[in-house]
Amino acid sequence: MTQSLFRALCASLATAAVFSVATPASAATITFTDNNCSGFSVTGSAPNFTLVCQALACTLSASPSAPTPGGTSTMTASCSGGVGAITYSNWTSLSGGTCPLPVGSGQSASVTSATAVGPCTYRVTGTDSSAMTGTATTSVTWSSTGPVAPTGCTLTASPSSLAVAGSVTLTASCSGGGTPTGYTWSGAGVVTPTSANSQVVSVAATTTFSVIPSNSGVNGNTASATVTVGGGGGGSGLPATCTIGGASYSVLDLNSQNAITTLPFSSPTISSGFTGSKVLIATLIAPAGLSTKTNTLTVYEYGSASTSRKAWLARSPCDASSGWPAYSTGTSVSFSYTIGGADSSAVNMKAGETWYVIVVNQKPFGGNSCSSGSCDIAIKWYPPN
Repeated sequence: MTQSLFRALCASLATAAVFSVATPASAATITFTDNNCSGFSVTGSAPNFTLVCQALACTLSASPSAPTPGGTSTMTASCSGGVGAITYSNWTSLSGGTCPLPVGSGQSASVTSATAVGPCTYRVTGTDSSAMTGTATTSVTWSSTGPVAPTGCTLTASPSSLAVAGSVTLTASCSGGGTPTGYTWSGAGVVTPTSANSQVVSVAATTTFSVIPSNSGVNGNTASATVTVGGGGGGSGLPATCTIGGASYSVLDLNSQNAITTLPFSSPTISSGFTGSKVLIATLIAPAGLSTKTNTLTVYEYGSASTSRKAWLARSPCDASSGWPAYSTGTSVSFSYTIGGADSSAVNMKAGETWYVIVVNQKPFGGNSCSSGSCDIAIKWYPPN
């Protein structure tokens, strides 16, 4: 190889070894911490990314949230959005100092303080079956001021009148003061006490119901409502007239005159204005809880000379299909009955059933026995012995 050829070859190799190297970009590390998240996921694409917190949606409520010193508040946790059963743990106080520590495990815990303190903040952790977690907090303050009593409380009944025994919804509400947390009820068939302001009751006879709303032991005013069954105005369920034996009679509602309620009313329940053009109807609701023995219901003359009339018991107003059992008021004939009994010689009522005592001013064998307007009668309904 000549010297000139060697030099040419070296020059060629030197040219091939020349190349450029790009400067590499440096990698970044980002650390993100949130104790409310059990994990994170990344969505999106470069250059925009979204960091998503993976956690249960949890709430924590305290009742009451402002107890008086010496009082206890119960905290209840609830979580949603997880997989499978959720467990609750790590009850803790975030406030320290004189704030009491929570006592309890699972979904509920309680805190009690003998002195005024707060606000005290508490936290609980919920965990689902996939180990995803969530936390929730609430505050409790023990105040020597104490809760404010509810005011302006009223009680409504819907409906407020029934033709026969039935169900009624009682609803309490208060317009001022503190929010009620409990209700103490009175009246036949109620459930008491309750935390709800409404309940459904079965009403067999005219009844007055009452309720006392309260807030952490501080009572509001007493509210009352009366439900009428049977008698009284257009809500009695009685027709204005009855056609009996081919004749039309105006209905005289004995309950609207006397407010008949439950057994016993052994003293007489008296009608007035009972003329020959009217049919007297008394509505009776057979009460529960009495003996099943046989006793009597008596219809008799009151305040005037003995007068013959027709009277009978029926399950609906104006029903004369029972054969018009007739009686003379001078003999004070009575009807035998039971409530839940089985006396073949008596009318066997069942508790809660509605019955009607129907009386017309008519002689047993025809003819109007009294048209002067002075012929009134009395009814005695004796409870079973």
